[in-house]
Amino acid sequence: MVRYGPTPINFQQMWTTHESFKDYVLKIWEENSDESGLWHLVGKLKRLRTTLRMWNKEVFGWTQEHIQQLEKELEELDASLQLAHSKEIKYTYLTTKVELDTWEKRERDAPSTNSKAKVDCER
Repeated sequence: MVRYGPTPINFQQMWTTHESFKDYVLKIWEENSDESGLWHLVGKLKRLRTTLRMWNKEVFGWTQEHIQQLEKELEELDASLQLAHSKEIKYTYLTTKVELDTWEKRERDAPSTNSKAKVDCER
């Protein structure tokens, strides 16, 4: 299939789970532009598409590596708990487990699933 024009952005549900997503989109959306009318909207959508792609790579581009790192940390913490029970280690283990669960959910919501919606930002 031959595609003409710019590629549409694929909205990813996992973006909404990130604490800075809403503020990031709002900041980009509220930027001033010299366009007027529909060109103003087109310009905002173009800027949003470009910056969301960069933001996605910065924030979620290393999801698998981060999950592997958290799994390794959990194994080390579990081994530490087996040797000597400590409230601090147990707390760190539990917070790491919650963080791992969050990242695994984001990975399940990633673009490889059917939970994405295409948004055409340009004609």
